[in-house]
Amino acid sequence: MITQTLHVYILYRCGYVNQAEMVARENIRLCDKVFGRENFWTFRNCNNLASILVRLSKLPEAVQLFEDRLKAFEEKFGPENFETRRSSNIRACLLIQRGNFTEAEHLLQQIEKTEQRMLGPDDPFRLRTVESLGRSLYEQNRDTEAEVLFRECAQRWQVQLGLEHENTLRCWKLVISILFKTARTKDCIDVIRPILARLEEFYGLEHDLTLQWRGKLVVTLHAAEKWSECESLGRLQLKLLTIVYNAEDPRTLLYESLLGFSIKAQKRYPEAAELYIHLSEISRKVLGPEHEDTLKALINLAMCYFHDPDHFSDAEALFRETLCSVNRT
Repeated sequence: MITQTLHVYILYRCGYVNQAEMVARENIRLCDKVFGRENFWTFRNCNNLASILVRLSKLPEAVQLFEDRLKAFEEKFGPENFETRRSSNIRACLLIQRGNFTEAEHLLQQIEKTEQRMLGPDDPFRLRTVESLGRSLYEQNRDTEAEVLFRECAQRWQVQLGLEHENTLRCWKLVISILFKTARTKDCIDVIRPILARLEEFYGLEHDLTLQWRGKLVVTLHAAEKWSECESLGRLQLKLLTIVYNAEDPRTLLYESLLGFSIKAQKRYPEAAELYIHLSEISRKVLGPEHEDTLKALINLAMCYFHDPDHFSDAEALFRETLCSVNRT
């Protein structure tokens, strides 16, 4: 049964969630038959299935599983049992998905107290509980409280697993989402810089994770109106995206647009216009003439022309063209 349970875990972690669900259901059937409905292994496999159902957003079935099986297991094995705490955590995630944030918060606080006492502040299971608690607070717009919890998780994961580990990065992303939401772009930049430096060192410049985090920094510099640095980093990002993907990939087009805006914001209008001409041509081809990004490129091109007396008529023509396209859509 250990092998079958491990099989579910491997499938789940590798992203084969539907296959994991099938194996978990078969494992429960075998456990019921061999060990009985109240056995520990049955409890573990019911937890596996509940976690999968929540991941697949099969919420009514997950609720039914808790009512039919997991509540009885929790009562039998007690609140300090590992599978009981795991079951409660899954139930909290289910409550969050169903919008019952206050109930999820109270449940997670109880679990966290037990894990803090039994396992200590750095235990991985406690940190996952703290992260879930932070999510429940975030969904209630209690950003300050949520940020404290996300930072604690990120810092403790960083010490244990390194800055480049997925758990560390996930929690720092949650911190960044709050910083961005509350318009604290400077703090956001301060968080992203060391992460990007570590990812460039660990994975290299062209790795997908490095590209993602460099993109976050470019977007944040843009929001902070740090145009010179945004341009410099944006050029590097655009060059690498063109190599890794191609010049017509939507991800590449996004950063070409940001680069153009950074140049335009520095009042280098002819240079920005050349870039927007190129961007609008590709956007027409890839996305279509009436796509939102194509229209944005044309409007920005028109704004560049507006600052050049020799191109006033071109600016007017572009404004008319985009206005007609907007009216059609």
